[in-house]
Amino acid sequence: GEKNLKSGCPICHEDMHTSVRAVVFNACGHAMHRSCRSQYAQTNFVCPICSRSLLEDMSATWSFIAAQIDGTEMPPEFRHTRATVMCNDCSEQSECAFHFMGHECSSCHGYNTRVLSTKHAPRYAPDGSIRENDEDEEADEEEEEGDEEEEVDEGGASAPPYWAE
Repeated sequence: GEKNLKSGCPICHEDMHTSVRAVVFNACGHAMHRSCRSQYAQTNFVCPICSRSLLEDMSATWSFIAAQIDGTEMPPEFRHTRATVMCNDCSEQSECAFHFMGHECSSCHGYNTRVLSTKHAPRYAPDGSIRENDEDEEADEEEEEGDEEEEVDEGGASAPPYWAE
């Protein structure tokens, strides 16, 4: 705890050891100014230092993300797309249906995940159209021979702040 106070706030970079502003500790143990976290939490739910969830109880945020996913239908070309994800909270890898809004960890059921790879993502022709079935089958055969997965960086989802200080 005290070790974390000898560094700067990850948001405003002011030295927290000499600061007169109130300091709070995230669930991961990293510290930041209370006011900085309140502002940061308007658009982010992960620690800016280690990417773990800001709070121990993220259930309201996870419910919000789950509702967004349930209410947002994916385009038909993504119906078979799967994502391999790494959870930033429990460090487990799992596979789930790919969705633009987020990916649930099958171990801890949180949504603080990053996409490591995808399978069966739609393939697009140079003109932007989706390849026809016979081209898809050919591409699938080539992919099976190479057994490669496409890397995708998910940047992280944002949720409104549900936590009180």
